[in-house]
Amino acid sequence: MQWVYSVSDMRKAEQNAFTAGTSSRKLMTMAAEAVVSHLVSCREPYAILCGKGNNAGDGYAIAMLLASQGLSCTVIRVSDTVSDDSQYFLSRCQDLGIPVIPYSADIGLSSYGTLVDCLFGIGYHDPMPADYMEVIDHINRSHVYTVSVDIASGLNADNGTGYPVRADLTVSI
Repeated sequence: MQWVYSVSDMRKAEQNAFTAGTSSRKLMTMAAEAVVSHLVSCREPYAILCGKGNNAGDGYAIAMLLASQGLSCTVIRVSDTVSDDSQYFLSRCQDLGIPVIPYSADIGLSSYGTLVDCLFGIGYHDPMPADYMEVIDHINRSHVYTVSVDIASGLNADNGTGYPVRADLTVSI
């Protein structure tokens, strides 16, 4: 395995951006723009699966950008709680009328053209909560083209262990 950046390196880079005056919401918007530039060549409709942290905020921002381009997307919330910045983008999705639905094992993920994994970002650490294991299994069993944001959810960025989404593409910012 070749190391590119550790979690600590990424957190330092984020902190440097904040110190330079870039807000967390601006970073999420920039990340979403980068991811959407890859997603526009993927199949619709898109399902963006969001957890509770700032990686979910990236997902909500992605949904806003996809919808603004007239692309069909649905947000699937895996958690009832979200970070403050994620809440900002979630509220904007709801204001725009983007479908936001709670996760259920009954959701037919295979009916989507592309899944976008925004469950965990670089902050994931073992052990994997059982409810998220179910979601990851559901994603992996769907056989739908899957794009992970920052890192495949469930993969520990520092040691390579975990219970990860099997992403077809990972867009790291």
